[in-house]
Amino acid sequence: MIHIRQGTEADCTAVLVILQAAFGAYQDLDPPSGVTRETVEALREKVAQEMLWVAEVDDGSETEPGRVVACVFTKPHQKYRDALYFGRLAVLPAYQRQGIARRLIAVVEQQAREQGFRRVVLGVRVALPENTRYYQSLGYEIIGAGTHPGYTAPTFYRMGKVIA
Repeated sequence: MIHIRQGTEADCTAVLVILQAAFGAYQDLDPPSGVTRETVEALREKVAQEMLWVAEVDDGSETEPGRVVACVFTKPHQKYRDALYFGRLAVLPAYQRQGIARRLIAVVEQQAREQGFRRVVLGVRVALPENTRYYQSLGYEIIGAGTHPGYTAPTFYRMGKVIA
């Protein structure tokens, strides 16, 4: 059974493990993912500034009840004042393709509605077209492109979905 709840600083060690495992497939990404520089302390600081959502799996195990297997961070978008931004969406590889990311995104969209935002936005790397297609399947559209510092061509898409 999957349960989604608001995360806390106490979840940061588990969240770092999830991020490193989920983003490990992107080690050759150019520019490199910022996940490679994450630390538990940096995640604690992030939790103080942003909202963390985690997905726990409870399979009845007495050794690991409520194991955190996925996460996502949200915050108001700096540029688009009518939008809630989400990032660092990650699911442990053993739990991927089970609808957990979709459930986390649904929670993000509900949070946005409850807080009066008109839309939800995120960034997706141009080099990861499968991720772009995934978000498009959930109703997100490309609304712009951006470039990481030191690059001349776009390195990520801004994607958004109107939810209100």
